[in-house]
Amino acid sequence: MFSSAVPAAVARLEPEGRRGAYQGGWTLVSSFSMGSALLISGLLRDAAGWQAAWAAYCALVLLAAALLFAYRPASSR
Repeated sequence: MFSSAVPAAVARLEPEGRRGAYQGGWTLVSSFSMGSALLISGLLRDAAGWQAAWAAYCALVLLAAALLFAYRPASSR
């Protein structure tokens, strides 16, 4: 999912004088992740079917949520 607000948010996070480096890094990671997701989804679907693919993605999201919760800063606990 892409929003035109994302580049503006990335620009606000950048230190002074580093706009090009941060925007370039974000673009590289974003493009790589979208392309690899299509490839991995196709391979997983062919190997195990759509239900297994969605179950694997659900498990991955739950794991990521648990890790984000476990490693959140102490000030937000």
